[in-house]
Amino acid sequence: MPRTYHTWGDWEAINTKKSKGAKVDEQKREAQRTKFARCRVCGKQMTYLNGTNILVCKNEVEKKKTRVNELGETVEYTVSEECGNVNIVDTQYQDYMRYLFA
Repeated sequence: MPRTYHTWGDWEAINTKKSKGAKVDEQKREAQRTKFARCRVCGKQMTYLNGTNILVCKNEVEKKKTRVNELGETVEYTVSEECGNVNIVDTQYQDYMRYLFA
């Protein structure tokens, strides 16, 4: 950003300084929230439990399973289950979590 110079006594020009605005701050917070609350197992967004330091993944994940049928053949099939990953965040990040999920 280029530096602007004002003459002495031109107080209105100094006071009309542009601010980043609340919209930019909210977009930044949303980007930080999505990055912080990403599940390590499935890669989707985790759910924050209010007032705690716990993030829980409640998303559906397809898992491949195998079984042996009556004829002795192995059959492979997919089952959709809840991911169930739990992330307990360290206490040093409590203030950051309150900021993100407020």
